[in-house]
Amino acid sequence: MSRDSGVTFDHVRRACYEILSRGERPSRPTVQDLLATDRYIGRKGGNELVQNLINDFWMSMSKTLQVPERTVDGVPAAFVPVIDKALGDMVAVARQIAVEEMADRAAALDARAREIESSIQEARDSALAADQLRVRAEGELSAVQSRANELKASLNEAERKLAEESGKVAAHQKTIEGKDAELQRQFSSLEAANRTLEQATEQHRQETHRLMQQLDNERLASRKETQRLTDQLDRSREETASVREDLAVLREEVGRLRAENVAGTAARKVLEDALTEARVRLDDAMTRLQAAQQEATTMRVRYETADQHRQEAVSRSTSQAEELGELRQAVEQLQADLALARKPRPKDEKGS
Repeated sequence: MSRDSGVTFDHVRRACYEILSRGERPSRPTVQDLLATDRYIGRKGGNELVQNLINDFWMSMSKTLQVPERTVDGVPAAFVPVIDKALGDMVAVARQIAVEEMADRAAALDARAREIESSIQEARDSALAADQLRVRAEGELSAVQSRANELKASLNEAERKLAEESGKVAAHQKTIEGKDAELQRQFSSLEAANRTLEQATEQHRQETHRLMQQLDNERLASRKETQRLTDQLDRSREETASVREDLAVLREEVGRLRAENVAGTAARKVLEDALTEARVRLDDAMTRLQAAQQEATTMRVRYETADQHRQEAVSRSTSQAEELGELRQAVEQLQADLALARKPRPKDEKGS
């Protein structure tokens, strides 16, 4: 029976000695409580078996106590029981002091364990807060990246449209240059005005090219602002085309006037007024183009601000991840200290 349950007489004897050292009488429930601890076998055992082993313990104790009267050389026999009693009292006092010290140490260990558990709870709360901050930072970073991808797609679309418009402008430019060459051969009197107009057209082309380069450097921009900038550029091109059409009409008028050999200051004045009006309209178109360039600069500033915010979010996320790692290391160290504090100390298994 004892082999099946794992409870032996040695186990019960040790438990009885430990209970007696506390100044208590061994009983079946108290012995079973000790047997169920990790220091023994971790099981209580059967009630009948434990009770029988306790009875066997008392029988062995009675046999041990039935010894002849002890004698001490040089000490009268009457004083030997007194000395034995004094020694027994001293042993009992020593055991009581040991029990009290063990109780004090157990109380101190329990207090330390509670402090460590409190520290671990605080560390877990801090780690939870850090995790929440990290999740929120990752969400903000994901939103910024999504917005950046949308702006990049919008900018690519705007670049494609601008490239198409640039091709059209280049084709119109070649046509205008051919007509200018033909008109230059026919109308030498308007050569200076044509050169001035060609210079203004070249400046407009250069401004358009510079704006395209600036837009090419922009990788993140607002879709609404990009569309508005594209509309303004389209209006500028339409006005430029209108100016060129007016100039073509003006040149045709000059050709007709030259063909009809109508000379004079009045006709020249009309042409100069028309040319002045064309220049005014061209200047207005250049002003609108400069406004569009300022809009592009504003878009670049907003992009740089958004990129700075993204970098700050990445930096905060990295710092929070490092703090979380440190907090987790602190929690692991506290848990190791708690496990060491809770580890039972080995006790002498010999009887008193």
